Amino acid sequence: MNIPAVLIGGLPESSLTSVHANDRSASREAVKHFIDLGHREIACVLNAPACYNDAQTRLAGYKDALEEAGLPYHERLVRFADFDPESGQVAMESLLKSEKFTAAFIASDNVAMGANRAIREAGLHIPDDISMVGFDDTPWSEYSDPPLTTVCIPAHDLASKACLLLLDLLKGEIPEKRALVLDTELVIRQSCQKL
Repeated sequence: MNIPAVLIGGLPESSLTSVHANDRSASREAVKHFIDLGHREIACVLNAPACYNDAQTRLAGYKDALEEAGLPYHERLVRFADFDPESGQVAMESLLKSEKFTAAFIASDNVAMGANRAIREAGLHIPDDISMVGFDDTPWSEYSDPPLTTVCIPAHDLASKACLLLLDLLKGEIPEKRALVLDTELVIRQSCQKL
């Protein structure tokens, strides 16, 4: 239709100009944080079903960190959630029933709310029994109990840069880069402990 458009998020097959966070690198850093603290059995609850690009990208980062540390990847330690706290609770309950792990990378703070609840209802505590890292740095994560270590996505910058790129496209200017990738930051709080 030849309408100027900018995609916020990454879609490898898309030719649209895009702005997105480096989810793979961010996930790798989150899992590396656990490894640096001595954790070796690390569960992973993805933010979305397997058909979603973000879930696959964040899973790839989880695998990258394990591989770099010489740790095996175990599919049994991975669950896919569905964006909301309820799916996070169900995923964590499934892990707790069948697997042994000391840390859990939850690839969405929203999903982490439910995972946190499942851990509490199992009579366990964060970080004493299970260390946890989230993803997104949503406003509630700082006020959860305990405050959640999480990946901070530069949401304001994503929106701002997408708008600027769109304005350039509207003026007929072609951006130098078709895909702009922004860095993330791991915000350390109190949901992880050293082994």
